[in-house]
Amino acid sequence: MQAFRGPQVRAVGRRTFVGRDRELAGFRAALAGEPGAYTVLFLHGVGGVGKSTLLRQFAATASAAGRSVIEVDCGRITGSVAEFEEEAAAAVTADAPVLLVDTFERCRNLEGWLREHFLPQLPAGAVVVIAGRHPCDPLWAADEAWVGLLRIAALGELARPDATDLLRRRGVPEEHQEAVLRFAGGHPFALSLAATVPGEALGHRSGVASTVDVVTALLRQLIGDVPSARHQRALEVCAHAWRTTEDLLRVFVGSAAAETFAWLHAQPFVESSGDGLFPHDVVRGVLDADLRWRDPDGYLATRDRLIDHQLERIQAASGRALRSAARAVYHLVREGEILPDIGVPDDAEGYHAGPVRDEDVPAMRRILAEVHNEESVAILDFWMQRDPTGFEVYRRVSDGAVRGFSLFLWLEENDAGAAAADPVVAAAFEHAGRAPSRPGEQILVARLLVPTARRLPFQITHLMRVRMTEAYLHSPRLSWSFFVTTDDAVAMTMELLSHRKMPTRPRIGARSFNVYAHDWRAMPKRQWLRKVATWTYFGRPAAEDAATPTVDVLSRSEFDAEVRAALRGLRRTHTHLGGRLLRTRMVLDRCDARRSPAEVLARLLTDAIDTLGGDPREAKVHRALVTTYLEGLTQEAGADRLDTPLVTYRRQVSRGTAQVVELLWRKELSSLG
Repeated sequence: MQAFRGPQVRAVGRRTFVGRDRELAGFRAALAGEPGAYTVLFLHGVGGVGKSTLLRQFAATASAAGRSVIEVDCGRITGSVAEFEEEAAAAVTADAPVLLVDTFERCRNLEGWLREHFLPQLPAGAVVVIAGRHPCDPLWAADEAWVGLLRIAALGELARPDATDLLRRRGVPEEHQEAVLRFAGGHPFALSLAATVPGEALGHRSGVASTVDVVTALLRQLIGDVPSARHQRALEVCAHAWRTTEDLLRVFVGSAAAETFAWLHAQPFVESSGDGLFPHDVVRGVLDADLRWRDPDGYLATRDRLIDHQLERIQAASGRALRSAARAVYHLVREGEILPDIGVPDDAEGYHAGPVRDEDVPAMRRILAEVHNEESVAILDFWMQRDPTGFEVYRRVSDGAVRGFSLFLWLEENDAGAAAADPVVAAAFEHAGRAPSRPGEQILVARLLVPTARRLPFQITHLMRVRMTEAYLHSPRLSWSFFVTTDDAVAMTMELLSHRKMPTRPRIGARSFNVYAHDWRAMPKRQWLRKVATWTYFGRPAAEDAATPTVDVLSRSEFDAEVRAALRGLRRTHTHLGGRLLRTRMVLDRCDARRSPAEVLARLLTDAIDTLGGDPREAKVHRALVTTYLEGLTQEAGADRLDTPLVTYRRQVSRGTAQVVELLWRKELSSLG
């Protein structure tokens, strides 16, 4: 389906559509099936040059000619074969259909499949237009089957007469048109923006070197009159987020979300899709850079709240919704040094991910033998029998050939069978034993990413990273994650991702492996993601390691003993509280410049005791705890004060202490998100 665009941007209008006479004439010839006309038009051009506007005009022309029009916006799908087929299904069954594919740069991984498999099955008389930012793969022109059927065309800026006509139709007074033209040239998007600015405010374009410079100058005019701080906030969110919805704005502006969303939607530089609002790419870059430069602290604060929101989405999502939520998180770290190639793949050759099939196994065994060794193949066979769902296979779209695969294992730490069969898993278990997993927790091992990172096509690297990051952020109760590789070049990236290299290198046959480990109890998902985003945009602080406190990950029995010791410490001034609880996640996450770990721990213990006081059934237990731990009486003195038999008093203290331990244990576990 064609995405709806904001009324100030859409120039659909036949009222405002101008020029493109050559392109329209060629399209009408294709519809009529004239000799020499194309069957497929591959239209490319820079962002904002008018490709989508022209496609809408093509759609209107085809509809007026009585043709069935099928429109696919690749900006609304993830780039999978299945989604494209679903969106374009009517083109296969309609009589002489017209298929219009927009934003094709988002689906370039499908180009080979589209050329070799999908388009050849369209019925006679079909006309196809594919529009994107990049020229098509040279294989189109090299394929004799497409000779005479394919036309490749670059869409450029409007000629001056057409640009003048556009401004006239947009209502720009004649006396201002020359200033607008001098400023924006023939770039349609820049013209549309400039048309909303008074001509006398534009000045001269001297020294303006690019469309980005034009848009920057225009935004100074357009954004200078923001109605309120709330609207400014919405603008900042829109610049940060992958897509902006009312639900997302509610996080930042509360009950004003609907009104603010409507204002944002009406801005001339904001577009919309089925997933929400987004600025034009050129505008996003300008807004983002401006906000980042002007208010670095506010920039990071906005990013942190977005991370929190998207992390909640990922943890609650499943299926395709999970991929959408993950994509929104990837956008937040899209430009940095850590994950520089997360985003829409840009390879001409396409790949897609899927579950393992029986017929894939011979190719997987052959690839692994070449990349690793025969001993590793035996381990692959073990995991294929044990957990085939852990595999993901990466196939070339054009012919379905297996070009790589990954294996992600979710394991319990006491899995003796896995450790005996796989030396890498055994080494991971040994390392995790330094801070063992607790009941209900799992270990994630990114066991195979084949071929090695340096030999992988970019598309497959992207697919693997998507799966790995989703696993990190979506898996509940994750204790440790391990990343296994033979590639020394990833060391810096893994360090920045807080995965530390294990001192031991497990061996399989003659091959040794680097294993990188991360304890998610010591640095939970939210903290990890915030650090990645900070490092990505502002560089890693030099003193980060020294300034970050060491987190103690306690087993349940250790935690129990530490809480009991801390309760006894409450008899003294709380600043003397010590022990390993001071380094637990539940304490450190609540510390700030005003509250020391000892003060936070004292408050946690006191609040847990007070919680029992809110339950009338536990009134006697609560009084016993207050007397023993907060007032510091011995149990004998406490029993005497409360006029309770000593054996009964001791039972009440024991029962209440166990409940306090349980309350704080739940709080510790809840600090790991």
